[in-house]
Amino acid sequence: MRSGCPGGGHRTRRPRLSGVRPDIRDALLGDPDGGNAGQCSAYAAEQIDVILRRASERGEPAPDAETVIDQVVAPMMYRILFRPDGLDAAYAHRLVAGVLSR
Repeated sequence: MRSGCPGGGHRTRRPRLSGVRPDIRDALLGDPDGGNAGQCSAYAAEQIDVILRRASERGEPAPDAETVIDQVVAPMMYRILFRPDGLDAAYAHRLVAGVLSR
């Protein structure tokens, strides 16, 4: 079985990223050691922490940042990269509602 995904067989070619937003593409391909992706991840986590802290200060439910990353950010990034159909505000709202209902 051949696949372009790590762990899915032999890697036959570099992933095609021409349809990916330039900022995401640059973060993924910008440097071989992953520093750009790490910086983007840290920035996103900081922003999520700010949002969650503000929600908590207002007495609203606030899950931890890792839960938000796993249940909101990660599915959206997957959609952006591999299955952009159906990626809209309603999808994002469903993900957020799901994480807040737990």
